[in-house]
Amino acid sequence: MVTWLIQWNYRLQNRIITILQQIFFRPYDKNSVKKILVWRGGSLGDNVCALPAMNAISENFSLASIDLLTNSRGAHLVSLQQLIAPGIIGNVFNLFPLSFQQKFLLFQFLRAHEYDLFIEIPENLATLRVEIRNIAIAKLLGIPSGFGWEVASSRLFKKYQAKVIPFENETQRLLNILERNQLWVTEKKYPLGWSDTDRDCIKKKLKEKSLLDKNKNIGFVVGAKRKANRWPIQYFEEVIRYLIAQGFNIFLIGGKEDFSLAATLVFDKKVHNFCGSLTPLQSGILFQYCRLTISNDTGPMHLSYAAGTPVVAVFSARDYAQKWFPPKELGTVFRKDTVCSPCFLNDCPYDNLCLREIQPTQILKELHARGL
Repeated sequence: MVTWLIQWNYRLQNRIITILQQIFFRPYDKNSVKKILVWRGGSLGDNVCALPAMNAISENFSLASIDLLTNSRGAHLVSLQQLIAPGIIGNVFNLFPLSFQQKFLLFQFLRAHEYDLFIEIPENLATLRVEIRNIAIAKLLGIPSGFGWEVASSRLFKKYQAKVIPFENETQRLLNILERNQLWVTEKKYPLGWSDTDRDCIKKKLKEKSLLDKNKNIGFVVGAKRKANRWPIQYFEEVIRYLIAQGFNIFLIGGKEDFSLAATLVFDKKVHNFCGSLTPLQSGILFQYCRLTISNDTGPMHLSYAAGTPVVAVFSARDYAQKWFPPKELGTVFRKDTVCSPCFLNDCPYDNLCLREIQPTQILKELHARGL
């Protein structure tokens, strides 16, 4: 009965979206689409997961111009245009810092642009209300065709959902939306926008410290936006001490907000704290100089596998399993369900119980299996 209710909840919400799409928008003709407006919000991890979808849109509409409408809520967040390779996105319009009057003027500008197609790359937590709002935005902009709206996550009977619903990996979910709307997807590509200047910058930093041999370097991401996603720092220290004893260099990678936490691990000359000193794309290049990354569930973890460096990821059980896991070919995940999971809390009242259940010995066993 509960399973039926959960499935009915998802089907009903997405059926409402489908009906609204059919009422307000006509099917698109791929050959006649010349101007596309894509909607995508979120931060680093969300947008790394969206890169293959953006690449697929570009490949399917190779002759069309593609603009991005986003709502990156704060200067500390990493939006899609900060990651993606040149030539895929044209103009970028960010609603977040704009006043009501500025938004009105922007809408007038976008409406005059006469887009042929609106594509939403929906965020994981988009609600029915948000998706109806986004449908209304596309309609008010006068765009004749549109698709992509979807409710993918609900917290109704969350504990039961965690047991019985097989959630899709977020990257694959977005690609599946495109395929259901007649776009072909050949493979998952992460078109990161590295420049020669960024590459030279990282190479110079590493050459100065004789750190260019990737087989001797291990990346670590010890921070996370949510405290509930942080594996105990003393557990990281135990793994780092083991790797140093094996002769590896340690790269601590993250944003400036992670610097102080990472600094507590700089107890040996083989530990190098890069947190806050690099742009997101430069951090991606730094991951390419690592043999492996050991990480919390956080944005840089996604950046690591997108850069081609495999990850050993330590996940809390605050969210549904699978959704944010790295691809199986590039990632190994450690996750432990507890009586309180999933909780969806940003701060755990039980001192990150589910993460403390994952012991350093489990990570060390994985490293042994990888020959480290």
